[in-house]
Amino acid sequence: MEVKLEQGTQEWLEYRRSKFNASETPILYGKGFTSPQELAFEKLGIKQNYISRLENKMNLSPRESKILNAIKKGQVTENTIREHINKNYDLNFNPIVLLDDEDDRFSASLDGYEKENDIVLEIKTSANIYLKLLKFKVIPKEYIYQCYHQLMVSKASKLLFVAGFIDDEFNLKIASSILTPNQSIFDDIRAKWNNFECKFLKDF
Repeated sequence: MEVKLEQGTQEWLEYRRSKFNASETPILYGKGFTSPQELAFEKLGIKQNYISRLENKMNLSPRESKILNAIKKGQVTENTIREHINKNYDLNFNPIVLLDDEDDRFSASLDGYEKENDIVLEIKTSANIYLKLLKFKVIPKEYIYQCYHQLMVSKASKLLFVAGFIDDEFNLKIASSILTPNQSIFDDIRAKWNNFECKFLKDF
């Protein structure tokens, strides 16, 4: 089910706080920026989400500055990549927020969904991820569960994972990989979120 929210707005952030979101799922597998306990603090409103904390922090570490700058730069590059794919492959990907029809605790904010071909688009704007994808031809482990979560919620037939960046000569470089649904992984994702809820949220 589509949720009529614009990604990045305050309303969208508030909505996400009460949902189990695709970008958070890697945390439950030990692959995220933060820990499950820190994520629980965000869900309970005890702490701001990780990116909001960085934006409001006065003295950022070099690593934190790098993360924040990459996010801001990535927002521009993401639009460029999506437009490139739509134009060159005659597709019509648009950002969308979806709620799981089976369990409305689960949500996914997609970089793009192409309804006619039933494809989800996930974009990462990073030269490092681009090079890794180009070399190994598979979605990096730190993002694979985010992508499966998106397939689980959207019920799409496939996911197009694209990594790209704009080089020093202002050329767009992209690499891609396809992911298809896997019910056993969907079941494991749901189980991990259920365990998270029981461990951290059940008394609130």
